[in-house]
Amino acid sequence: MNNLIRFKQSDLARITNFRNGEVKFGEKMTIIPVDDDVTEFITNSESKYVLLGIPEDVGIRANLGRAGANTAWESAIESIANIQHNRFCKGSAIIILGQVDVFQEMEEAKKEVMTLLKQVVRPEFLNRVDEIVMFEPLSKENLRQIVQIQFRQIKD
Repeated sequence: MNNLIRFKQSDLARITNFRNGEVKFGEKMTIIPVDDDVTEFITNSESKYVLLGIPEDVGIRANLGRAGANTAWESAIESIANIQHNRFCKGSAIIILGQVDVFQEMEEAKKEVMTLLKQVVRPEFLNRVDEIVMFEPLSKENLRQIVQIQFRQIKD
């Protein structure tokens, strides 16, 4: 599990919208402690489900060819964390493991795309291209930073 980015309690607290009088899944879901062995913890746990995200955006795209599959994990886990916990639907039945770090695989995919592009597109056209950009959507944190910079510029 070298490529596993484990979910932390602080991650869960950040995405859970706490409200008085309600208990959310995010308050009850289990996080595997950093020092514990993942396999052993899951084997000995009474939880029924384990959530693992694979935030990749390579391959055939559904959604009419639009990118964005790499952010589905973040959206899904945030939605799940904010479901109301009750006697019929229990957040304690879920362990959040984390997400697989696919950065290296994404870089290899970019190299493969470039290799394929060179095979398909004629060299005289490729020589005229200044730069080929592999699109990676901005994260929510990137967007927050951009908005903060823009607001500071407006204030000044």
